[in-house]
Amino acid sequence: CDSVSGKPECAMSLSISDYNDFLQVAITKQRHLYLTYRNQPFWAWLPKSTKFTGRNISIPLQYAANVGMSHSFTQAQTLAGGGKYEEFLLTRINWYNILQIDAEVLDASMDDAWAEARQREIDSAMERSGQVLSQKCVGRKYGWVAKVLSVSTTTITLTVRAHVGNFEKGASFDFDTSESDTSPDVATARIVLSVNHGAGTVTFTTDVAAAGVAANDFVFPTSDASASFSGVREWIPSTAPTSGDSHFGVDRSVDSKLYGVIFDGSAYSIEEALIRFMEVMFSVCGMKDWTLWISPKKFTDLILELGNKIFRDKFTVGEFGFETILLHYAGGTVKVMADNHFVNTEAYCLERESVKFYSAGAAPKFLWKGNDNQIAVYNADKIEVRMGCRGNLAFDAPGNNGYCLLTA
Repeated sequence: CDSVSGKPECAMSLSISDYNDFLQVAITKQRHLYLTYRNQPFWAWLPKSTKFTGRNISIPLQYAANVGMSHSFTQAQTLAGGGKYEEFLLTRINWYNILQIDAEVLDASMDDAWAEARQREIDSAMERSGQVLSQKCVGRKYGWVAKVLSVSTTTITLTVRAHVGNFEKGASFDFDTSESDTSPDVATARIVLSVNHGAGTVTFTTDVAAAGVAANDFVFPTSDASASFSGVREWIPSTAPTSGDSHFGVDRSVDSKLYGVIFDGSAYSIEEALIRFMEVMFSVCGMKDWTLWISPKKFTDLILELGNKIFRDKFTVGEFGFETILLHYAGGTVKVMADNHFVNTEAYCLERESVKFYSAGAAPKFLWKGNDNQIAVYNADKIEVRMGCRGNLAFDAPGNNGYCLLTA
């Protein structure tokens, strides 16, 4: 979750009127995976490393081979040399999810009658952590979580209905016309009053339209602008980087092997766009073990378009299984999967072998390990539970991945 004026947005006290018990909570590895994976296909699919130690991680990459080749010995010797290499220096980003519980709740906990409520509070925070981390690993370093379709006084409608899952009552958000601005256009953070998940609308406690919020604005958790993970959209951009680009210290403009394939499929139906996209991927990269990621709406459109031509399959990780559609293309078949964090105008072709989320320890995890994962709040009669992670996403072969523009 996010912060307001330096205080985490999720640090809202669990009071005696909310729950009557908070005891030691132990989340096993199996339950950790269950809570963070079950409703997050992309997070479940994403490979992970928990050994992000030291200041950074060096990710070397060869993007060009030796060019000393010719039918002429002299010419070959003139051009002789080694390949071209670059090195991404991956840095960690911290993210926090903090709960606070009144000490009275602890003192009043004399039996296990409320253990289910206690467990639910921690489970909810862990599950929400998985959702937020998944969203951030899809997104850009700029940190926006939704775009505004329309505004009516205190209520905004989102361009992608599924993105309403990034909003909770009491959370705080900023708005800006640019995704990369570090200072929001709407200077005062806006607090969520209510969320309508079916309609894809969010209502705030104050008039956001009068404050200047308008259609096409980007929505940021307060204090998160330009402070997030470098997710899929950052590594595999929708437009080619230009000279002077600096992505973890690398100017990627010299070769698309440093940022991936870009394809415009907006003139085609969803089925044709994806098949033509895969033909380009196969021509450029050869045969890889790819997965196509699209939004739930586009996944539904694909189902309806394919009709009785559809081939269904499942992607499984541990005990979790997620629905996929198999598409045939020049190089074979590719799995198509849906996740709420992708938008309707994009498809990503990702090679699972080339991407990984690196973190210092589990992601998410309890950040305070003493006193049953609890710490006393120094200036209040409360106990604090800290979750979060320290990490970032990386591709060691970004050129084997690609972006496709789809029609809305």
